[in-house]
Amino acid sequence: RTELGAPVMAGLSRKKTIGELTGRMVAHERVHGSVAAHLIAAQRGAMLLRVHDVAATVEALAVWHVVAAEPAIRAPAPGAAFRWPEDD
Repeated sequence: RTELGAPVMAGLSRKKTIGELTGRMVAHERVHGSVAAHLIAAQRGAMLLRVHDVAATVEALAVWHVVAAEPAIRAPAPGAAFRWPEDD
């Protein structure tokens, strides 16, 4: 949300900028870059996404929500061996 409380919308789907970043000059070839850009927008607080590739974006957001809900894996202390929880 903005300072005024309005939700933020991202409309990055198949934009020329995505093509310039990825080297994909044909709009329908920019699916992966568009999905990545929308994931970043969602991570940064966008509440609405205007997309062309709905299924790909919904799938990516679903995976992100599951992964983001998991606790972060902490690196072992220097010199310590990493142990999986199943090893205990």
